[in-house]
Amino acid sequence: MASELYVETLKGLTSGANANKIVVPSGQILYAPGHVIQVVTGTFGNVNLNETTTFTDIASLAITPTSTTSKIIVTFNFQLIWGSGTSGYTNGVGFRILRDSTPIREPVSNSTGPYQFFSATDQGYLRQLTTYNVTDEPTTTNVVTYKLQGRVFTTTAVTDYLNINEFSTTSETGQITIMEIAG
Repeated sequence: MASELYVETLKGLTSGANANKIVVPSGQILYAPGHVIQVVTGTFGNVNLNETTTFTDIASLAITPTSTTSKIIVTFNFQLIWGSGTSGYTNGVGFRILRDSTPIREPVSNSTGPYQFFSATDQGYLRQLTTYNVTDEPTTTNVVTYKLQGRVFTTTAVTDYLNINEFSTTSETGQITIMEIAG
């Protein structure tokens, strides 16, 4: 039989090993809607998108939700180096996020291709810190893999890299963060 406890304030003991803490024992889950249940993080290195006009895998990370009512917030942070070696040339890059093999966030489309972040018409290169994210409701407690894919609109006279310093061509690190939020 389930029971309910009604309180206005919970306080931990003021002394001892867990002074001023409320401890939830290992194996138990404190359910509080809207709160973070778990966080999974990962990193990824540089990617050259210059030669792909079809979506190509960039990075992925898995999480196992603890409840079918949870929301999952997926965030990819990376440096995007983009530009054109030819003045007056237009280029675009698109990204999408997949849950397992299903796209759940697609790039904005227009008549010439799937652009997400830019259309560069001047000669030169720019560096842009980019955050690409989605909130998902997978309704499962099975392992779910979230994946970032990218592509360029055209491979002619353009440069599109992720996580490369354009001055020294050294690698930088992109980050993936997945948070499970109690539903």
